[in-house]
Amino acid sequence: MDRIFAKFWNAAIGFYTVWIAYLGIKYGIINSISVKEKTIDEISEENKLNKKAVEIWCNTAYTLSLIDIVRNKYRLKENLKEIFADENSIRNIAGLYSYITIRSLDYAAFDSFFKKGKAQKITKNLIEAYSKATNFDHLFFTRSILTKNVEIYDLLLKGCKVLDVGCGSGEWIFKMSNLFPNSTFIGIDKDENSIKIASSKIKSKNVHFYKKDAKNIDYLNEFEIVNLCEVLCVTKNKEKVLSASYRALKKGGYMIIVEGLIEKPKRDLINKILYPMQLDMALQGGSFLSKNELIKLLSKYSLKTEFIDAGGGLWFILCKKY
Repeated sequence: MDRIFAKFWNAAIGFYTVWIAYLGIKYGIINSISVKEKTIDEISEENKLNKKAVEIWCNTAYTLSLIDIVRNKYRLKENLKEIFADENSIRNIAGLYSYITIRSLDYAAFDSFFKKGKAQKITKNLIEAYSKATNFDHLFFTRSILTKNVEIYDLLLKGCKVLDVGCGSGEWIFKMSNLFPNSTFIGIDKDENSIKIASSKIKSKNVHFYKKDAKNIDYLNEFEIVNLCEVLCVTKNKEKVLSASYRALKKGGYMIIVEGLIEKPKRDLINKILYPMQLDMALQGGSFLSKNELIKLLSKYSLKTEFIDAGGGLWFILCKKY
């Protein structure tokens, strides 16, 4: 096999690796064998799965070097436990794999996009994909941002009013409201199904969800924190969303922006993820910004900004209103 052919053969193997890993995560197999090795029967019984399906998955995962076989029992490779099974690890890649796989279920919509330039409507798969993908964002926020920015942490701890713009199914609010019960959280999203899911998930006096388009936020100087987690990238009119979010923010408060920032095409590991995702963002009617483009947009407002690199092309931008 020549070098060029091998490169694209390995890409096909990578595609299947993502799918197989996702299925192992989805059906609980990876978690099941991350603690101790188990037989096919044990895995099937524990997760209430079809024995034949589990056997095929295990043999496939073994050939892809995801798991080991020890005396006819299967276990997750030791060096992959943090990456696939530890939800509290910054190195966990399960959210990315889940996003890529779940999003691919809607890719029939590319037909209308390429032929007519038509963006995809929000689907059940899209809602689920974002809830998986943003797990890293939430983890980084609690582990890195809150431990380093005492001012934001103190606001939440003492009790403040928080607006989550484009809240989706409410994952961020669910985690934050449990950590900071003295604060009040309001989540808005233009998608009715997302709001229904979020409202059914969280029943708390300090949490409220409303169906509202981010461009039409009508709050004025009301919130100490406004959160925009991967919202601008799926928004066509980014300036209008930023302007409405800025108006909702109190003086001295923080607007927290979480975005993948893209630069000119080059063949590095980050761009090999971001540029395929850029096509996905276009399908959703949006696009990634570059760092300079975002700086230019934010320069129109009275904000002191700090860019924090979370790795993998993802950035946290802390914007304090003065």
